Amino acid sequence: FVSVDTAGVFGQIFVDLGKDFCIHDSDGETPARVPLLGVSKEPSGDNESSDTYILNCMPDEKHDVSKGDLIEFHLRNGDVLGGVECSVKRVLTPFKVQVKLVGETEGGSLIEQQ
Repeated sequence: FVSVDTAGVFGQIFVDLGKDFCIHDSDGETPARVPLLGVSKEPSGDNESSDTYILNCMPDEKHDVSKGDLIEFHLRNGDVLGGVECSVKRVLTPFKVQVKLVGETEGGSLIEQQ
């Protein structure tokens, strides 16, 4: 159902796409790209493999992510780092976030700092 009403230069639009239509964007904001200062692996307490990492943003670059957001990594040339997908586990500070690996990585590595 689409309803449109106009009055001179002003207008109003209402759209009802039904109960099966779902929007998964919680805030409507364009996803931001933030440069990283570094990535460190979160130590696990029980001698078991941990897929939890701490991401540190560059100074004066806030990440603006929330718990549960998915993060995709890009190389400096804009290419997507294949197969790496993380979910935000906890926001530590506006410049630091804890993430959990949820996707597989190509070559078995997450990020290698040169």
